[in-house]
Amino acid sequence: MKRNLLSIIFLALATALSAQNIRVDSVSMGSGNPSYPYDVFYNLATGDKDTVVNTNWHLAFAMRPALPPANVMRSTTVRINASRNVTLYKSNFTSNQWSSFDTTGFTAWPIMANGDSSWDVAAFNADYNASNPFDYGWGQYNMNSHNVEGTKMFLLAIGSGATKKYKKITIEKLAYDTLWFFTFSNLDGTDSTTQTISKPSYKGKLFAYYNVLTKTVIDREPNRPWDLVFTHYRTNATFPGFPTSAFNFAGVLQAPQLNVARVANLAKPLSDTSDATSYSKRMGTIGWDWKVTPLGPPPSGPWNLTDSLTYFIKRDKDSLTYKLTFDKFSNVPSQIIVFNIKTYLPKMNTGVSNIADLNREVSLFPNPAKQMVNVSIPSISGKEQVAVSIIDMTGKVVSSTSIIGNNTQIDLSGFNKGLFFINLSIDGVSSTKKLIIE
Repeated sequence: MKRNLLSIIFLALATALSAQNIRVDSVSMGSGNPSYPYDVFYNLATGDKDTVVNTNWHLAFAMRPALPPANVMRSTTVRINASRNVTLYKSNFTSNQWSSFDTTGFTAWPIMANGDSSWDVAAFNADYNASNPFDYGWGQYNMNSHNVEGTKMFLLAIGSGATKKYKKITIEKLAYDTLWFFTFSNLDGTDSTTQTISKPSYKGKLFAYYNVLTKTVIDREPNRPWDLVFTHYRTNATFPGFPTSAFNFAGVLQAPQLNVARVANLAKPLSDTSDATSYSKRMGTIGWDWKVTPLGPPPSGPWNLTDSLTYFIKRDKDSLTYKLTFDKFSNVPSQIIVFNIKTYLPKMNTGVSNIADLNREVSLFPNPAKQMVNVSIPSISGKEQVAVSIIDMTGKVVSSTSIIGNNTQIDLSGFNKGLFFINLSIDGVSSTKKLIIE
């Protein structure tokens, strides 16, 4: 009888394990007017979500430091909240022509856009001269002061219709890649404000955000790591029968440390990492077009998922790969996105290639245990991700998590006393050990 019971438990374990590395998750971007009022920052490894309002800012100033010679532009970026009726016009006036700034004929001025190719280039530096290493769009690098000093004036339009507000604005300087200075006012020069934003105050963030109307600096990004942001943004798109134009979309942008491969024309359940032939750091690789509307540009028709579209995602210097597929997009009224995340564990080069090897390697101590148990797998490098499931005598998985390391403690304080089984899986090889909790 005991042998049969154990067989049932191991069968349940195998079933649970086969699904343990697939997470079905969802995010809600809110509802109401305006649509999609929230951004959701998402961590692929943990599933952590940080939901923040996306309607309360107008400008975003880069906080990452310059890493010359290649990664300099990223430190000088200034974005606009374009999908929330923020428009930036580039004038022919220079920064030292502040008092003579004139908006006559401004509708013919170039409109500066963020785009969805890179976090490093956005509205204020979109027209930089790539052949001039000292040109950063809104300003020029001064070799003597080591500041990027503003050279251009812009017209900032906020809102729509009769309530639209106009401001003239110039980026004064980025002082020694540490302190932003910018000035804005009403068109007649009244209500002039010079604002500073310190980069060290927002260490680890991509941007610090600013509300021009309330004159408030906003810390929107989570303090913990994130990989994807589900957001509402503006970018160019082409629909059959329509010219290429800028539209607002709900979509997904990737963090700078991510590399994403897009796999099309292959059934989602069948796609594998071997199908990911080309990875990209383009921030909009996932983007918005995993859903399509058959009736033309939004919002003229319902959105349908693209069934044959899969994304494979890797972080820099990380051997884990994630597979992302979308299950549902509901834009009325709940504005919910449902998706799947599957983790592909890294290949091991440790000699632990079968169940017998892993059984010999894994040890639990103390056992019996009370408040905690140590899990030791000495032969692995400590960088592999280990899937851990704790199963009770009925075959129920009572805890499922992932650990990285070859000697890790697991907290048992929330478990009842009795006999349990701990299953560990690395790269498809699994081992099950008995654990007694006293």
